[in-house]
Amino acid sequence: MPSRTAVPVTSPWDDEKHPAWLGLSVRTADWLSAVSGRDDLIAVVHPGAPESDFAEFYPALAEARFAPDRLMEDQPNPEHIDPNDYRDRCAHPAFAGAICHEAAHAKYDQFFPSREHNGVAVHWAIQLQEPRIEHHLVRDRPGDRAWLRASARHVLLDGPSSGHDELSVKGAVHTAVLLLARAAGGVLDEDEIQPVTDQVKQVLGASALDELNTIFRELFELEDDDQDGLLDLGARVARIAQDDDEDMPDQNSGGASDAGQSGAGGGSGQGGDGDGTPNGGGPIAVRMPCGSFTWGDLPDPAQPGDDSNDSNDSNDSNDSGGADADQGQGDQRGPSLAERVLDQIARAAVTEAHSKIAVVRPQRPDTSGRKMAQQAAQKTFTRAGVGYAQINIRHDRPNDSQQRQARALLNALAKAQYRDVQRTTRPVAAPPGRMVMREVVRREAQIQARTEVTAQPWQRTSRRQEENPPLTVGISLDVSGSMRAWINSVASTGWALAHAVASPRLSGTVASVAWNGVDPSSVGTALIKPGKRPATVPVPVFDWWGGSDGCAQSLYALDGTLNLTSKSGARVAVVITDGDLPNQPDVQRAADHLTRSGVVLLWLSVQEDGWAPTGAHVEYLSDPETFGTTVGRALASALAAA
Repeated sequence: MPSRTAVPVTSPWDDEKHPAWLGLSVRTADWLSAVSGRDDLIAVVHPGAPESDFAEFYPALAEARFAPDRLMEDQPNPEHIDPNDYRDRCAHPAFAGAICHEAAHAKYDQFFPSREHNGVAVHWAIQLQEPRIEHHLVRDRPGDRAWLRASARHVLLDGPSSGHDELSVKGAVHTAVLLLARAAGGVLDEDEIQPVTDQVKQVLGASALDELNTIFRELFELEDDDQDGLLDLGARVARIAQDDDEDMPDQNSGGASDAGQSGAGGGSGQGGDGDGTPNGGGPIAVRMPCGSFTWGDLPDPAQPGDDSNDSNDSNDSNDSGGADADQGQGDQRGPSLAERVLDQIARAAVTEAHSKIAVVRPQRPDTSGRKMAQQAAQKTFTRAGVGYAQINIRHDRPNDSQQRQARALLNALAKAQYRDVQRTTRPVAAPPGRMVMREVVRREAQIQARTEVTAQPWQRTSRRQEENPPLTVGISLDVSGSMRAWINSVASTGWALAHAVASPRLSGTVASVAWNGVDPSSVGTALIKPGKRPATVPVPVFDWWGGSDGCAQSLYALDGTLNLTSKSGARVAVVITDGDLPNQPDVQRAADHLTRSGVVLLWLSVQEDGWAPTGAHVEYLSDPETFGTTVGRALASALAAA
């Protein structure tokens, strides 16, 4: 027999084509669409996805790309990350902020620069567009401000001064537009950037800073499609920056002006024809400070051996802001004041987001209640329950009074108006719906194999309101010593209710349990098992009376045998007791286990001042002769209010 060779397990962080990245991309696209309000967006998430360092958006493709290796810490498992979950956004706030920023571009950025526009106005317009879109996002979605702050240092590829000397006029104006304008727009706080404001004021002067603040106020009032207004503000900023370069910004330069380097969709790399006429008037894609592109034709990828940019890269005075020049400067100098302030803001935002994880992250879904329900049901309904004393059962034929109770309960329930939402989930081949990654992988394999595609990668859930859905009732009867005077009445009421619910008129499902016990782990004894309509009245009989600790276990047992917390339809748990329970915290936990899942808990007390758990519908039973009418009215009211 040939030996088998173990296939090495590859980490998603070592394989950009790992299926885990496809799943994260789908979940990221969901939240990207939620933030942007668009349903046509695509997200690509894997190491090295964007051409820039962190993230970028291509409006012509409706595609956002993210680099998780630069936006996340400690290489978490991408299969466990969902940006739609607030807890995961707190765990990875810079990633969430990058998604918000690119979503803001998708929602608010409608700038279409072309070769007919003044190059320097375009350059400053795309700088102004960055704080404008973030201002509008925070205006419409204030909760996203925390994520934008956490990613503040990631959405500026060349730093706040765009690669210029921070003490130069151009560097100071870039810093004002990319940092001070964010504070004016409500993303950052004025006091936390005050040192940068003082430095910009020292370089430009008070009057120039006032003029910039005026421009920022006008900027935030622009409509998304007001291209002329944005270009006009860009030209005003250019005059303050003493920038008179009229060439179009390079499509690959991050918005800094490189003469003659921009290429249109044809990739010519020329700024215009020989006669100086612009090379067509169509929109071109220009890279913005964050790495995203404006609307227009994308530049062709650089060809091997293309040295067209070498002369510009070696020119220290060309204000190119290119990545290579920036890197060289970064090696010779430390972080600028604005970079240090921005780093502090981002780190503080990340720390604050991380601190919320423990607060907002609940424990993982608690399966202990379900396990306890299964165990209690097995002990109660598959073998004799054990209380403080063994509960023996006597079966009596129903008398006229018990029959009248049953009819009264049946009439009350038949007239009750209650409803439920019926959920039906089915696989479909196309959205909308929830994506199933197993089916996505199967679909891709079928496509690659060129076979008929039978995979259905989406699950669609339809919801329909159902009037008077199937009724499921679990009955818990207290037969402890303190209930001695009420035992026959309680047994009669329990039988009448079960007889009514399981009648052909209602076709419901019912089960009942009697309990006492002096130990919280004590289980009850099954009186009526599911699927049967009791013809005789089960009455608990024993020689000596136990305690009152078995209520919690009886509720778990009813859930386990009737699936109260997991099935659809109207579900009710009825408890008849005097409320004299020594283990109230245990009963409250069992009650919470039921009510959290939409189960109606009807608490019928024979003592007016008896204890009842929070969340229960409480009714006082005063006269044994009217138990049936009272229970029917209370049950109908509880169902209608659910």
